[in-house]
Amino acid sequence: MPDEKNDFLIDLDTEETVSDAEIEALYKEALERVEKGKEGRKGKPKPSEAPEGEEALSDEEPQGDTASSLAASKPLPDEEAAPSPKPQPPPPGEEAEERPTPLRMRLTGKLALLFQAKEAQIEELTERYRQLSATFENYKKQVQRERSTQEKYGYEPLLKAFLPVLDNFDRALLHARDNHDFEGFLEGVELIYKEFLRFLQQIGVVQISVEGQKFDPHYHQAMMQIETEEVEPNTIIAELRKGYLYKDRLLRATMVSVAKAPGPKGKKEPS
Repeated sequence: MPDEKNDFLIDLDTEETVSDAEIEALYKEALERVEKGKEGRKGKPKPSEAPEGEEALSDEEPQGDTASSLAASKPLPDEEAAPSPKPQPPPPGEEAEERPTPLRMRLTGKLALLFQAKEAQIEELTERYRQLSATFENYKKQVQRERSTQEKYGYEPLLKAFLPVLDNFDRALLHARDNHDFEGFLEGVELIYKEFLRFLQQIGVVQISVEGQKFDPHYHQAMMQIETEEVEPNTIIAELRKGYLYKDRLLRATMVSVAKAPGPKGKKEPS
């Protein structure tokens, strides 16, 4: 017959993982064993109850030696009244030692394995957190270096694109000094101006068109009003300084003069 104790012993050095379902199964198994123990104690006859064969003998009156032996075995009234000694509690400060049962040993081993697995998982997650934290700190330092470099050398691409325009200015001035050709110098300056406008368009800067348009305070700045009947009131008559848009933003408003309806004849406007 196999030893029941050995079924409950486990090796604590193994790396067996324990699930909640297995712990719950062990708990149910313990409850079933307790219930079976209670049922076994209920099935045993009480000391006061005699078997059927002995019950038949008790109905008959004892005779002779039997009666005397029964009388001798019957407890005296003083003996019946004597109370049985009660179990004494352990002295203060000393707890009763609980004897480890096989089931307790098995549950303890399973919980120890579960604790070891969780401890290893916590250690692994802590190490991963350290690595991610170090990686993030390095990333922040790299972004800070790139931002400083951008602030310091941010205009470099723009300046490289502007250098050809500056070279054309140098050539135009050199040609005008050597030949004293004003017309040629003027044509060169006009070409450079157009080239510069193309350069501005490449980076998203465009001029604001105002010819024949109504005054718009979002893009125009009125510097003066001129009475006239040739155009409708609030129409732009002349451009005094060019305005520019950078992509979808106003870089500089256009300074303009705006038409207004003439006043009544003979009436002067207050200055």
